[in-house]
Amino acid sequence: MMVSSSSPLLEDYIARTYLELGIDKPKDFFSVCFGQHAPTLTPHTVNRILVYPGKFNPPHYGHLATLHDGFHNTGADLNLIVAMIVPRGDGYTDHLQLTKSERANLWRGADDYLSDYYWVFEGCYGHWIEFEKTLVEIFASTVLPWNGCI
Repeated sequence: MMVSSSSPLLEDYIARTYLELGIDKPKDFFSVCFGQHAPTLTPHTVNRILVYPGKFNPPHYGHLATLHDGFHNTGADLNLIVAMIVPRGDGYTDHLQLTKSERANLWRGADDYLSDYYWVFEGCYGHWIEFEKTLVEIFASTVLPWNGCI
């Protein structure tokens, strides 16, 4: 994992977490288009990740608007760097309309403008619990002086 002392990429930490857990990693985490920037960590401060779990069956504009509002209208002092969307598994939905994979794919294509600050975790909820724990441990073990918070 390459880490710049000024602004390490969150994507590097996420990829390392997938690797350590032996979970297949998605091809891309964030869609960074012209004028957008990949999420980075700010050294010597608390970096927060907004976790957005739900059924999202199906994901719709209200979910996207809630995420957008929650992410962009929090105080700058919270230092939110990214949102992680965690769709619940197929067994947690009433009158299943879409599979978890289909719901995750809809989130990925929801809005190119927003996709530079959120990513979708496709693993099962049990994997999410372990993923979150491992990601925090990786943050804590890095040589970069950084206080992390999910």
